[in-house]
Amino acid sequence: MTTLRSLRASLPARRIQLILACLVGAALALPRSHAGFTAATSNAASSLTAAASFSTALFLHNNPSPPSGATSTQSPLPMDTTAPTGSTLYNYSTNYDAGPGRQMEQTTLGLSETNDRKHQLWVHPITSALTVSSASTLSIWIAPENFTTPKTVGVMAGLYDCNAALSSCSLVQSATNSSFPWPAAWTELTVTLPAVSHTFSSGRSIVLKVVPSTNTDINIWMAYDTTAFPSVFTLNAGGG
Repeated sequence: MTTLRSLRASLPARRIQLILACLVGAALALPRSHAGFTAATSNAASSLTAAASFSTALFLHNNPSPPSGATSTQSPLPMDTTAPTGSTLYNYSTNYDAGPGRQMEQTTLGLSETNDRKHQLWVHPITSALTVSSASTLSIWIAPENFTTPKTVGVMAGLYDCNAALSSCSLVQSATNSSFPWPAAWTELTVTLPAVSHTFSSGRSIVLKVVPSTNTDINIWMAYDTTAFPSVFTLNAGGG
């Protein structure tokens, strides 16, 4: 093995300086790491942005989930990041209606509605702070009762910040969407809630309230928690 001592003996001093300079430069060019951190690259800024801003898709479920049969109306129901796996849309409101999915009756009260026949709640408890930093969207499958047309059909959606018992809630954002004439079939409706900046603290619950829009002129059916009708509420959030 050639050593620096033998190099000094066989090479002029100027050549040795050049060789040492090359070795140092090569060492500095090697990738460096420390305790799991890698050296910054040109895309470091975009990586940080992606980590700080993300979408959380919360799928609307029945209870039990996946559904195994018809149930009476239940509120609140869970929503979480698990996509539906059930294939059959059962009757979710046997105490009110014989049709498929969850029936909701017309209302003129909007989000002030408290009658279970006319509104539905979904809840997602959180264990670490979550900041909503942009618009949120509800994509929900609905139909006019008995697929009757022509009718105006729509929903109003409200996002609430609630304590674990749901006894104290504050409205974060809300929006309405409807259409006429609604098809005589299950159709996906998207409701875009406006951009807002709000932090849900650890231990709180994200609550979605859905009611028929006040201009809906017929009772409606809602479909969710099946692979064919994967109704979902998407939060655009930033790390908190």
